[in-house]
Amino acid sequence: MKTRSTPLASLIAAGLLALAAAPESLAQPAGRGNCNGAGARCGSGPDISRSVTVEGTTKSFTGGRGEGRPLLVLATPSGDRQFVLAPWRALAAADAVPAAGTRLAVKAAPVTVDGAEEWVALWVTDLATGKTTTLRDAETGLPLRGQGRGRGPASFCTRIPSAS
Repeated sequence: MKTRSTPLASLIAAGLLALAAAPESLAQPAGRGNCNGAGARCGSGPDISRSVTVEGTTKSFTGGRGEGRPLLVLATPSGDRQFVLAPWRALAAADAVPAAGTRLAVKAAPVTVDGAEEWVALWVTDLATGKTTTLRDAETGLPLRGQGRGRGPASFCTRIPSAS
């Protein structure tokens, strides 16, 4: 009996051969989530033990869907503080995008990303309305998804647009 190769079988065989021949440098580093590739910023998860609550007035809010990382600058008595308000989808779903001049309370935790410390918001409360929007799991600091469950391994990874 003569065996006939189908296009699908040929494609699968070619893919397996390509994977076997791939250099180890293409393998994902241990403990870094989906952080390899162009435009990736990687680090450890937020340090919940160092979380703080800061009150102030929204000075600016930039970013959002298709516009880069959501960054909030809050004017406080001790100076301006910057926070990453992610995931964007949680803010948009709650209709909680901060406007300039809004008084907010932000609970945030530090995270080291590419060797630099940043502060990520766990939740944000509009002090005028009392509305709180929870962005991250209180125990892990990972972004919420679905029914309030954290996601993936304890890593922090944000895709940023390339400069080109």
